[in-house]
Amino acid sequence: MPHTADERRELLDRMVASEPDEDNPFTSRKSRMRRARIQLQHREHMEAQGKPFDFRTYQSKPGATAEADSPELIPA
Repeated sequence: MPHTADERRELLDRMVASEPDEDNPFTSRKSRMRRARIQLQHREHMEAQGKPFDFRTYQSKPGATAEADSPELIPA
């Protein structure tokens, strides 16, 4: 989590600069900034509640999992 206002601003700028995709369909900078602020506020709130965000569990795409986490398929 960012510790200074400058770090927070840089993080928000990086979040807003990412290309629109299925998870973040907003195309205007204003909408993307609003979404980024809400996400960051939620993570900061969870950290303050003693539930820090574990970035190791982050998946960039819904349904994406590491191959090691995938269960073995059973032939039908």
